[in-house]
Amino acid sequence: SGTDLPVRESSYDIIYALDVLEHIEEKRAAMDEVERVLKSDGRFIATVPIEIGPALLVRESYRYFDGHRQNSESFTDLVRGSAGRPQIKNETHHRGFDYRDIIEMATERYPHVYVQYCPAPVLRWLNPTAVVICSKEPIDYDSGSV
Repeated sequence: SGTDLPVRESSYDIIYALDVLEHIEEKRAAMDEVERVLKSDGRFIATVPIEIGPALLVRESYRYFDGHRQNSESFTDLVRGSAGRPQIKNETHHRGFDYRDIIEMATERYPHVYVQYCPAPVLRWLNPTAVVICSKEPIDYDSGSV
C-alpha cells in the first residue's frame, strides 16, 4: 500500500518512488512511512507527473492523438487544468493530480528539497514530470553523488 512497509526504521540509504505517489490515496501517510524507513542521512527520490498547467496541454494533446486521453473529460476540464485549477479529482488515473502537493509534503519533512523537471529542464513548465529529491543534509551536485 505504500503506507505500511514491512521493514524496520532507518533501513534504507535511498528510496525511489518512480511514478508511485500519485496512485496512493493516503499520500501523507506514504510520505511518513518513507521518512520512517529512511536513514537519517538518506535520500528520497520521487518522480511525479505534472498534470496541471501547460504540461497538461502537452500531455493531453499527445494522449488525444494516440487515443489515450484520460485527464480531461471535456474541453472545459482541459482548460481548467491547463490554467492550474484542475476540476477532476479521481485517484484512479491521477486526474487532477497536483505535483506541488508532493513538493509541499516533502518540504514539511526534509530541509533540503530539490526539484528537477524532465526531460528538458529548460522548458520547466512544459515538462510532463517532476523529479523531487529530498534529504536531511544538503546535496552537493558538483560531486556527482546525487
